[in-house]
Amino acid sequence: IGISKAEINSPIRMFSERSGLNGIINDIIRFNGILYVATSSGIYYMKKSTDGTIKFLKCEGVSTQCWTFVVFTQPQDGKSRLFVASISGLFEIKDKHKARLLDGRILNKASERIYYLFTHVQSRKDPSLLYMGGDSFITLKVEGNRITQMNEISLQDDIRSIVEDGRGDIWLTTQRKGVTRIRFSDKDTLIDNFSVEQGLPSNDRNFIYYLDNELYVATNEGISRFNENSEQFYKDTIMGSVFHETKAAVFRVMKDKKDRFWISYEQEGQYREAIVSLVGDSVHSDLLPFYRLPNKSTDAFYDDDETIWFGKSTELYRFNDEFSKDYQQSFYSLIRRVTISMDSIVFYGTDFLLNEDGRRLISFSQNEQLKPSVKYGYNNFMIKLSATFFENEGATLYKYWLEGSDPGWTQWSKRDEFNFSNLSRGHYRFNAQARNVYGVESAIVTYEFVVLPPWYQTIYAYIVYVILLIVMIVIIVKLYTRKLIKENIKLEGIIQERTTEIRRQKEELTDSIEYASRIQQALLPSHNILQEELPEHFVLFKPRDIVSGDFYWLGKQDGKIFVIAADCTGHGVPGAFMSMLGITFLNEVVNTLGISEPNRILDEMRLHVMESLKQTGEGEDETQDGMDLALMIIDKGRMKVQYSGAYNPLYFVRPLSKDEKATLSSGKEIELPEGALHNENHLLEQLKADKMPIGISIKRSEPFTMQEIDLVPGYSIYINSDGYVDQFGGPKGKKFMSRSFKKLLLDIQDIPMQDQGKLLDDKLLEWQGDQDRVDDIIVIGIQVR
Repeated sequence: IGISKAEINSPIRMFSERSGLNGIINDIIRFNGILYVATSSGIYYMKKSTDGTIKFLKCEGVSTQCWTFVVFTQPQDGKSRLFVASISGLFEIKDKHKARLLDGRILNKASERIYYLFTHVQSRKDPSLLYMGGDSFITLKVEGNRITQMNEISLQDDIRSIVEDGRGDIWLTTQRKGVTRIRFSDKDTLIDNFSVEQGLPSNDRNFIYYLDNELYVATNEGISRFNENSEQFYKDTIMGSVFHETKAAVFRVMKDKKDRFWISYEQEGQYREAIVSLVGDSVHSDLLPFYRLPNKSTDAFYDDDETIWFGKSTELYRFNDEFSKDYQQSFYSLIRRVTISMDSIVFYGTDFLLNEDGRRLISFSQNEQLKPSVKYGYNNFMIKLSATFFENEGATLYKYWLEGSDPGWTQWSKRDEFNFSNLSRGHYRFNAQARNVYGVESAIVTYEFVVLPPWYQTIYAYIVYVILLIVMIVIIVKLYTRKLIKENIKLEGIIQERTTEIRRQKEELTDSIEYASRIQQALLPSHNILQEELPEHFVLFKPRDIVSGDFYWLGKQDGKIFVIAADCTGHGVPGAFMSMLGITFLNEVVNTLGISEPNRILDEMRLHVMESLKQTGEGEDETQDGMDLALMIIDKGRMKVQYSGAYNPLYFVRPLSKDEKATLSSGKEIELPEGALHNENHLLEQLKADKMPIGISIKRSEPFTMQEIDLVPGYSIYINSDGYVDQFGGPKGKKFMSRSFKKLLLDIQDIPMQDQGKLLDDKLLEWQGDQDRVDDIIVIGIQVR
């Protein structure tokens, strides 16, 4: 046991699990002289032992994912408190390094509410306020031990960072919605959102800072600033220019007490740190001290006087800012050993010259006496390299060029031993170079050797080779030609026999499937019900194969009209079997059992499918087949439409009202429910389906729900399977998608309903182009007159 290497000439020290830390490091702070670290598994504090070793101990009372610290200074008494934001609420670090959860002590907060926090900050305008962000934006008023929730604002996205500018406006970034500004007034709370339309490179992976009275945003394409006059973000051309030119993704920014910016970023798969200094109009960036660190992202910086702390994944690093180091110092690459035929060493790392007295003198270049000439039988060379640089030796890279064999230099790699096998005769010059972890390259080292030619590479041997080759080619061609003729005759007979058999089997199979198609068509209901009751309708039914996994069903009972569009598991023959089961079950449930509520019909259908297919949810090999379905019941007596769906929604289109048209004409937007669209004349709304199939699923015990809308003259109602929206096509070969389908329904409202089905079919064929049909298609449209 001993020390193999002690590195005392480094400004960086690392602490990891061996030091007691556990989890990914999210934030660092010093409070009351103690260094605290927030990780994904809790809070840790640093303790120095009597023997000088440093250990990190875990704070009691918190074992959840912790994100950020805030030293909150109470304005009434100047007392400082250390708050911690976590996914399990707001904690405070008390004496003896114990954490206390404050959520249960907060007034005006719902008792069941558990704060899910990522960040928090003390207000400078009103120091008694604490702004917190997580699954919502929360304002707390801290008055000693009395903490009151003032408000809570939901932004429909997780909040990742919060700052307060000089005017007291709150700026925050969310996970996917860019940057948000919140301004409080006596009368109202104003919320403004800034996204790519206001100059941000993207709406996600943003982190906001307020430095030198300016707003900075770390983005996935460098650093951006905010222009107050235009209310636009723009790429920073001073500090951020270092990263915009290479489109580096910036994660964290910190300004230290020496007015330098510490920045963590990612570029071409490499996670780096940089110290950026602004000297007049010039920008200086220093990356060298961090090249030797592992390729992990830095998520926290902390300026601790002459020491900068930062966390890279699960490792904590301390950077001594006062340490001076020359990162450009030169070093040498050396050829340590040259071996031939795996066991004979011809060079062991030292060159020498012979002086006049015959004594050997050490030389730094290879002399003619030490350039070996080896027989061709020993033409396998192995060359071992090393470098006189001993910091993070594992990151030292080598490249070489074997002149006489290779066209040029190889790429840099960590390999330090190179094997050259089966070298041809000739003169070779091996060139090698090393590059250390800081990117400094050594001088080129060389080694020359000669491989002698073998006896069989003479002109006479080549003449004999040519003669023998010609004779062998003639013999092989004659033998192979004779063999091919015999095999060809035999194969022609086999092919003819197999072709006849395959043709017969194909005809039988096609006849069977076409007969199944006639059976399936006979099971489908007649359109007479719709033609009599709702003549303004169409049914677009396009099987992908001869038989279909999609089907439609119509029925009439007690003055109510039943219309169903269903999509069974699979298509072709398997789907057709499921569709016939579905039609049979519908006839039994509606016509025999007399059930007329759409949700109860779906519940009963699910029971029939599960019983018929023996689906219990317990066997690993049992079938998971089922169907998606949209069911509407049109009650003309009550002028109502009842709907229930298994994954498949219902769309209904109505004309815009005069008030809605007036709102749009004034340049304003009308309020739309989720999933709705409109154009200048019509509005499409969507009735969502239940997210469970007709068949076995984890929600099999949940009942289906029913929705009801008015049956108003002028309304158009549509149900469909997913075959239309899932069809690939267009110039880029993408899916048609439901939004394009909705827009198409809006655009055809001025066309008679019978022609709408034809137009939908033509549009599908145009979109599909030369792409294959991916699924069966069914669309049913009904217009109320």
